[in-house]
Amino acid sequence: MFDFAKRNVNVLLVCCASILYLGCETKPTSNQTPSNQTATADQAPKSLESESAIESTKPVEPPSVFLIPITIEVTGFQNAEGNCRIAIFLGADRFNDPDFAIAKEVVAIADGHATSDSSLELPLERINPGDSFSLAVSAYHDQNGNQKLDKNALGMPLERYGFSNNPKRGFGPPKYRETSIEVPVPSDPSSTDAKPLSIQIQIK
Repeated sequence: MFDFAKRNVNVLLVCCASILYLGCETKPTSNQTPSNQTATADQAPKSLESESAIESTKPVEPPSVFLIPITIEVTGFQNAEGNCRIAIFLGADRFNDPDFAIAKEVVAIADGHATSDSSLELPLERINPGDSFSLAVSAYHDQNGNQKLDKNALGMPLERYGFSNNPKRGFGPPKYRETSIEVPVPSDPSSTDAKPLSIQIQIK
């Protein structure tokens, strides 16, 4: 009787030990990392490396404009009231119409002069490298500051005005060819060696 009970106790102990052992084997420890997290960590550096490679191989975009340093000096003012308005035109189409100027500037008058120092920006599609193009400049004394050249009933200007090349006065404004200036274009339009322009205008 005692031996049978003793054997039963031994069998029970073995079963309990087996259950405890299996439970320890299947329970994850705190320092174990799931497999999907390991894969994500491995992929992150690869993604960053691929982005850096794309950045390094991205082509450098060429400049879209051609810059010309230009100085315009206007003289002939009777006083320093108001200001001087300057407009630059590229081509004979709508010449002397301020709405079609490629660049406009308002310059203060001092000591009978108005001087503009800036850089003219031209879209590369409008010029041919190694060739030349023409431009013309108009200027007038906006003495009353109303942003236009005042004229009488006959259309004659009441405020002083002038153009590049200082053409002779006639009936009506001069032709574009009388006021235009040829500007050479380097073979490489992105070059910073564009020849500066210096234009003098005498308003009358």
